Amino acid sequence: MSNLLKSLTIGTFILTSQHVLADGFDQSFTLQDFTQQDGVYSINVDTSTLPYQPVLTLTVATEGEGKLVTGQRTACTYEKAGECAGELIESSFSELVYEAQVSVSCDDKPLYKRFIHSTELTNTVLTNKSASANLKHTEYLAKNTLCSSIGLTIRPIGETQLSALEGHLSLGLSTK
Repeated sequence: MSNLLKSLTIGTFILTSQHVLADGFDQSFTLQDFTQQDGVYSINVDTSTLPYQPVLTLTVATEGEGKLVTGQRTACTYEKAGECAGELIESSFSELVYEAQVSVSCDDKPLYKRFIHSTELTNTVLTNKSASANLKHTEYLAKNTLCSSIGLTIRPIGETQLSALEGHLSLGLSTK
């Protein structure tokens, strides 16, 4: 009889835990879900029906084109004591920079800003401007902070252009 009671107690606890987890919020998004104005991508997520969920986790993956700079530089083939002791040669180089600012707000009040970037520097000539950058960030909200909406804004920096974006936003009681 005590084993049956233990089983019922454990089963009730598991069901209760799953219910609490079910109260969390998970939403996936892609570039098509965002509105774009003046090169800035925005989305607002309605969270007004949720109870207090202190852990906000955001994952963002972006792809697009970055700023590509190519050229020639003079390089020394051998340095000794900080001075060129070898031959000077012309060397090709390329630098590809891809960056964006990610901002998250609660009811139009800023929660945080993060920068995502990717830089490739090579001594060969690149012709492809394709690049990507990712972000995963967890923020713990202040006690009893309720957000009726969470805003996400992605602002490409410089010559960066987005062609793909996907991610996931979750609110919950703990990190996953």
